[in-house]
Amino acid sequence: IASSNRFSRFSYFTDDESGIYFNTNDTIYGPIHTNEQFYIMGSPVFFGPVSSVEQTYDEMGEPTPQFLGGTDFGRERIDLPIDISILRNAALSGGHYETSGALWITFQSDGSYLYKIGGSEIWQTAQLSDINGVISCEEDVYVKGIINGQATVASSQDIYIIDDIFYNDDPRENPQSTDMLGIVAMQRVIVQDNADNRIRCEINASIMSVQESFQAENIYFSPPGELVVYGGIIQETKGAVGTPTPTGYRRLYIYDERFEYYYPPYFPIADRAFEEQYYQLADVNVLSWYE
Repeated sequence: IASSNRFSRFSYFTDDESGIYFNTNDTIYGPIHTNEQFYIMGSPVFFGPVSSVEQTYDEMGEPTPQFLGGTDFGRERIDLPIDISILRNAALSGGHYETSGALWITFQSDGSYLYKIGGSEIWQTAQLSDINGVISCEEDVYVKGIINGQATVASSQDIYIIDDIFYNDDPRENPQSTDMLGIVAMQRVIVQDNADNRIRCEINASIMSVQESFQAENIYFSPPGELVVYGGIIQETKGAVGTPTPTGYRRLYIYDERFEYYYPPYFPIADRAFEEQYYQLADVNVLSWYE
């Protein structure tokens, strides 16, 4: 099976690291890349291939990182897309496309999804099997639920995670699962601040913020909650989900190894030259990053 050339291939990707350090408690699995420079202190462990545009990483103290999957420092940039027209066009040609207001989506375990538009209180029902998998909106999107099938949710603005998003058939229990989700926002992907999310929020998806960040709406609540991402995070700037105090969220980021070869419907394409030069460095296994 050929390796995927989509951004969903990454467990972690940034254009700008914002001076935030990887530290001793960080264990990162899967391919990671930054178009800037990684900041490292203590003894973080990297099991997957690591690459950056800079020739080396920035140090605080005398760090002893372990790069078990190989490194490729000083390589060329991998540019994020300038738009998400691939998803808009797919939604217009066999998908689900909305322009008239914010879109609320609740995925259902039977393969359907409920949706409403703008300020309407009228929920409608659609089937994932009746579309090509792409649901795109020109305004903000609010999403939660249980995915049975394959989908990519896209917004030209922000996407809010209003509650857990799970796969109906969990690949961690059944490696043959074909349930798969992409979340792609031109602006931010935001974990909404609400009572349920403050305790724990899990997101099963490859998450992409093209021009901004994956972030929490509130990073100052206490006691801290747990934020679990099973998939990957691709973002322009490294976003905040908590503070060292600690407040906000403790993070558990788990790489979905299926994304090494497969991708959510119409997920944006990464640089092919990058794929050819970089992915010879290491194989990737499903494991996690806990902080």
